[in-house]
Amino acid sequence: MTPAKINGTTLPALAATPAPVINMIDGVPMADSRNVAAMFSKRHDNDMRDVRGLLGFEDTPCGRHFREATYVDPQNGQAYPHFLMDRDEFALVAMGFTGARATRWKLAYIEAFNRMEAELQARPTASGMMAALQDPATVLALIAHHAQETLAARAEAVEAKAEVVVTRQALAATQAVVEEAKPKVEGYDHLMSDEGTCCLADAARIIGAPQAPFFAWLRKRDFVFDKGEDTLPNARYRKEGYFQAKLVRVHRNRYREQTRVTRTGLDWLRLRWAVGPANKIEAEARGPPAGRPGPLRPTASYR
Repeated sequence: MTPAKINGTTLPALAATPAPVINMIDGVPMADSRNVAAMFSKRHDNDMRDVRGLLGFEDTPCGRHFREATYVDPQNGQAYPHFLMDRDEFALVAMGFTGARATRWKLAYIEAFNRMEAELQARPTASGMMAALQDPATVLALIAHHAQETLAARAEAVEAKAEVVVTRQALAATQAVVEEAKPKVEGYDHLMSDEGTCCLADAARIIGAPQAPFFAWLRKRDFVFDKGEDTLPNARYRKEGYFQAKLVRVHRNRYREQTRVTRTGLDWLRLRWAVGPANKIEAEARGPPAGRPGPLRPTASYR
């Protein structure tokens, strides 16, 4: 069934399978005559007739919350009336419905009204909020809470802005490293195989890294590991396309596995080497600043 409107408020559409539907209208839990008719297997026009009959009795309390609204039938586009009713009006309408099935639906509606009224009571009222604002301690607590939230939001904004600045600087520095190294890499194309890979030693030469620190750094970062006499790539980085493991012949009848670095892997390693070990090696080459003693441990840790 289609949605209905009352006082400009659109009510939810009724489900094809009937179930008790209670909507909150201007703070009052109300049932829909369409839903009531479907629940009790009645024709809606007959249900409307019963409601209009109740409205004709002057001595009854009806009319306080009976509200007539309209809905549009999607099949023919015509508008038809229906009624919204509160708990008392529903009780009057349903009073004439008899039988075990009708009793079950009456109980279901009562439970639905009770749930909606309990939800309404749980909501803070305007008078309760005004009473709370008369308490100085409550007002001070609200002000302090708002101030804390404002300060926290400002701190998060400042931190986010600082992270953006740092990220932009890092990206600019990385791009500069890539541009500087690009001619060098292109000059080493002859070291790449037909498949576009090179060994670790050649990768060190292309990147411009000393071979011993480069191999130590690869092992420490777990990019590669030793297996007997072979140095093999970590399976994770093989899957990501940075390395390959290839069988190479070292003797007439002897083969061994060799780690091969792909072109993607070269770019990946070059960036990580440039922002890590390369900076430390360059700083050690420059030596300590004037007037400051050098490090007691000359061995560098390449991370």
